[in-house]
Amino acid sequence: MDFITKLPKTARTRYDTMWAIVDQLTKSSLFLPIRKAILSEALARLFIKEVLTRVGEVAYRLELLKELAGIHNTFHISYLCKCLADDSMWVPLNNITLNNKLEYVEEPITILDEKVKEIRNKRIHTYKVQWRNRKGSEYT
Repeated sequence: MDFITKLPKTARTRYDTMWAIVDQLTKSSLFLPIRKAILSEALARLFIKEVLTRVGEVAYRLELLKELAGIHNTFHISYLCKCLADDSMWVPLNNITLNNKLEYVEEPITILDEKVKEIRNKRIHTYKVQWRNRKGSEYT
């Protein structure tokens, strides 16, 4: 999901933002016009209205494409979890290279450190690697 902001306002409804919802499973996208000053409760209602169908008290049904008829499209609300944004996991979009399938591939730049742990009769090697296009936790 992403927001496209600072668009010219529409004449009648005064929408100035687009809410882009991309489903990676079905490779489909949905663009919903909204106002920039919309509340999160209204966004949740709009998402449920446009993308989900409520089934009973505790389940939702996704609207999938006909090609994906074999996939179970109903899920229980216990599968939902709160998403906490972490700024250190943000990847900058400039200078990112994509492969032929439009996938982002992380590439190691250098190996910064190596440690060897000896446990009984085993030796475990651990490496500290610097990755290309990483922000925040640059080394793993």
